[in-house]
Amino acid sequence: MQHYFSKETNVEHNRREVVYKVLDKELKFMTDTAVFSKGKIDFASDLMVTAILKKEDPLHGDVLDVGCGYGTLGISLFNENMNLTMIDVNDRAMDLTRENLIANNVKAKVLESHAYEKVEGAFDYIITNPPIRAGKKVVHEILIGAKDYLKDNGILYFVMNKKHGYESAKKALDEFFEIEVVDKKDGFRVVRCVKK
Repeated sequence: MQHYFSKETNVEHNRREVVYKVLDKELKFMTDTAVFSKGKIDFASDLMVTAILKKEDPLHGDVLDVGCGYGTLGISLFNENMNLTMIDVNDRAMDLTRENLIANNVKAKVLESHAYEKVEGAFDYIITNPPIRAGKKVVHEILIGAKDYLKDNGILYFVMNKKHGYESAKKALDEFFEIEVVDKKDGFRVVRCVKK
């Protein structure tokens, strides 16, 4: 079985367009089989986008979207004050991200990268809806690894269900970040982590 966090996807295509309304914007995303949440924008990503837009005024500087899928977080949060980089390990997701960037008139650098493997430089923000099904090791690699790619006082945002390892992730991050839950609903937590 092919998973959305696999590199290669030779599963048959079933493309569809998803419309996502956020604030005064209507965004269009092309999705496909073998990518995360192909049928609609997932609840956790929507919760995170809404929470960040309420909390930050707005995201700015260098922003890294880790595990970007077909581009939901980075494209939804994009504004002209940010330099956006989007990474994922899934080939099909990367192709969709490039297509969705053009469709929504968003500029970003797109890299195929497992976690931070091919990432260079430091960022003001790292945003992620981590791939829970990839396992705790990969999720912690993304979350804890963020400390090495954030500028001083840089901010990691992530969303996670309390049933999917939130407490252990929080415990692992406590050493490196000041942690604040900025929104929660239906078991999900949107977490803002400021690098110590």
